[in-house]
Amino acid sequence: MDLNATSSWGTQKKLTISLRDALTIVIAFGWATKNSGPSGPTNPYRWAFHSYDTVLRGNPDKIEAGILAANGLNAQMNSGAILGVLAKHVAEVLPDLNTGVPFWQMNRARLDINPRDGSNEGLLWTWYTEMTTISKVGDAVSSKVGHHAFPSQMPLFDSVICKFWSDDHMWSEFHSDLEINEEWCQELERLVEVYRQMYQQGDGVYINRLRALDICLWIKGRNRFRDAMDAGAALLASATDPANW
Repeated sequence: MDLNATSSWGTQKKLTISLRDALTIVIAFGWATKNSGPSGPTNPYRWAFHSYDTVLRGNPDKIEAGILAANGLNAQMNSGAILGVLAKHVAEVLPDLNTGVPFWQMNRARLDINPRDGSNEGLLWTWYTEMTTISKVGDAVSSKVGHHAFPSQMPLFDSVICKFWSDDHMWSEFHSDLEINEEWCQELERLVEVYRQMYQQGDGVYINRLRALDICLWIKGRNRFRDAMDAGAALLASATDPANW
């Protein structure tokens, strides 16, 4: 696919971005350091990939790992919120979302209204409603814990990302954008993974389309686009042209 191919995201606030720019931003978010150069004690990573995405990934208790990781993505969970999530986890109230069906293959119409059943969409709704009844656990915390535990099933949404879609149809509108841009998303996933394996020695974890788009939208929403583009370009300077990947 042409690296200049663009995709459009959002119904309320818009982001149109080329494949090359999205790749550059995701690479920056994953591996750019505060002062450029290799990471180390005096040169930490600039963004939250290594404080969230890679934290305890593979831990057998996904929910406990998700709680810790969510705070590495500025969830700011206090002890009451953490204990509330753990209580529901121990009581097996929170569903296992790892059904093998990723969010982008779910039924879009059933994402709009809670079907209140054991379907993939119903489980996603159960997770959301059970989490958000806990004091101090809102949409952002629910999605940050859930995405870390189930990265292919739970999209990430916070106050920045929510502005791109309407409140009442956020999941279905995002799903529609994913469906429209399916080929573009597949290529972005592939290119990021090629970079991770070839130029970062496999450091970190696989970044799927839910996380990659969250990164791009967050960078845009927080007005960090130029910073991320410059940092990503510096990392890509020592790589071959992604058009040859």
